Amino acid sequence: MEEKVLTLLKARRTTDLIDELKQHPALVDTRDTQGVSLLSLSFYYGNTELSDYLLAHKSNLDIFEASAAGSLDKVKGFVTENRDQLNAFSADGFTPLGLACFFARTPVAEYLLGAGADPSLASRNAFHVAPLHSAAAAHATDIVRLLLEHHADAQATQQGNNTALHTAAHYGDLEMTRILLRYGANPQAKTDQGQTPYDMAIEKGFSEVAALLRG
Repeated sequence: MEEKVLTLLKARRTTDLIDELKQHPALVDTRDTQGVSLLSLSFYYGNTELSDYLLAHKSNLDIFEASAAGSLDKVKGFVTENRDQLNAFSADGFTPLGLACFFARTPVAEYLLGAGADPSLASRNAFHVAPLHSAAAAHATDIVRLLLEHHADAQATQQGNNTALHTAAHYGDLEMTRILLRYGANPQAKTDQGQTPYDMAIEKGFSEVAALLRG
């Protein structure tokens, strides 16, 4: 039955999936072969209807699910119980802070940083994304600033040698570009394809960002 649930998720047949969960309540705890929970997968798929249903019917969230969901009280409880969870890795290799950043959960990210989470700890998977990359991808400028204030590495690279500044330039985010440059991001950094943040801004037609990067 778990395989059916995952198939329905991938097919985006949310109504049928929720009907299946109603008939078999234990399936809210479904995990894929990698060990990633159905709730986490619902966030990855951007399936808000399913996420809301699972949050209302699943009582045993872990710190990774709670961080992705923005459940601050639950995250605090996990950290109070065991501080080692601050820099733990999920089944698919992400930290609680990385997930909070990717899903733009500012209060959770702020709490985790204040509690001592490593602001530069990259994911333990092929993506090699640090929290800063996740926040930039989520257009979460407030979290980008928070991370840098907590001494995140502004020049950290992820898969393909992309930096957060590349992401900001790609999306034409002028404010984020300013913040990253202020904290030492390298405007000359090159991806595996040889592109600098300036190149990306020019390619996308973001003239203000390009001018800022050119100096």
